[in-house]
Parts: sequence; structure tokens; C-alpha cells
Amino acid sequence: MPDAVLRALDPVLSALQRQPSWTAWALVGFALLLVFLGRHGQRPLMGAVLAASLGAAAAAFLGTPAPGAAMPRLPALAAGAFGLAVGFALPGQAGALACGIGGGLLGRWLATSLGVPWPLFLGAAPMAGLFFAVGFVNQRHLAVVMPPVAAAIAGALASARILGVYDAGMLLAAVALLCAIFIPLAIERDARARRRAAAQADAALKERVKAAQEEKKARMAAHLSGGKR
Repeated sequence: MPDAVLRALDPVLSALQRQPSWTAWALVGFALLLVFLGRHGQRPLMGAVLAASLGAAAAAFLGTPAPGAAMPRLPALAAGAFGLAVGFALPGQAGALACGIGGGLLGRWLATSLGVPWPLFLGAAPMAGLFFAVGFVNQRHLAVVMPPVAAAIAGALASARILGVYDAGMLLAAVALLCAIFIPLAIERDARARRRAAAQADAALKERVKAAQEEKKARMAAHLSGGKR
């Protein structure tokens, strides 16, 4: 595994180590919620992702507030609330936006690692556009896959905090293991739901055809009886 990937996770693990103990159980609850909701878990997931992203971006842009100051906490909270609302209202578009942000970060990291000039324009921008387009086109598939992946990440972080093991390699292994469990379950549940919906649609179609046939027979019988009179 590249050392750069492991080093990139060190700030995440350091921040997790500084969090209070209840953070782990909040992550466990969030993971269970996403697993329980399945594809419908994309709404709270996208709300949380956009709320955190926009809130952190607003806080970073406005700088660290002085002790006791309301700024920039209020703009950060407002941006987070806006992201939460957009994520719940437009989960598909929010998922595409999240893919674009992730692609931009990946592109910038690759350009910086390879020594490409202007990494923001030659690395981040094209990768962000590509990932956004892929996410926008594949909204239905992302709605199935993203909640279990996020649940796996949340579960792995919670395990690291509860067990007190802050190792990047073990964290990635835990994410991979939970993804191997959660993703097939989500795909199978979505397939069952689609088969059930198809069966219901087929039954409704048969009922409409049967009703139409009975109505046609009734009209023919009425026509024949009227002709005899």
C-alpha cells in the first residue's frame, strides 16, 4: 500500500483520537441508520456530507474565530444547514457533487505527487468534472452503493475509536471488510425491491387487462340483448 495513502490518513486518525468517546457511538448509530435505510439512506448521507463540507469550507475561508466570537461560527453553521437541506432535498445531485469534490481532491493529489504544474487546473479541475459527470449519470447506482460504503467508513472509524487502535492500515482493512459485507447486502436488497415492484406492476397490468376484458364482454352482452329486443 502506498505510504502516501497511509500518511494522508494520519490527520484523520489524529482528529478522531481527539474526539470525545460518544463520537464513536454516534458513528455506530449513523452506520446502522444507513444500513437500515438502504438506498433511502442517501438523503441523510448526502445531507451530512454537504453539511460537513460546506461548514468546513466556510470555517476555513473565514479563518479561526477569536475566543468568544460568533464569527465565523455562524456562517459555518449557516453553510452546514444549507448543505443539510440540499442533501435531503436533492440527494442525486448532491451525490454527483460529492463525487466531483472527491475527484477534484484526488486529481490535485495525483498532480502534486507526479509534479505536474498547476495542479489545481491540470489535476483537480478535469478530475472533478469527470467524477461529477460520472456521478450525475449514475445516480441510481450511486444511491445503492454510497450508503453501504459510508456505513463501512463510519463503522471502521467507530471501531478505531472504541478499541483505541489508530493505525491507518488496519483502518483501511476494516473499511474493506465492512464494504465486502454491506455492499452485497445492499445490492441484493435493491434487487429484491425491484423484483417486487416489477411483480406488483405486472399484477396491476393483469388486473387492468382483466377489467377491460370484462367491460368489453359487458358491452357486447348489452349490445346483443338490445338487438334482440
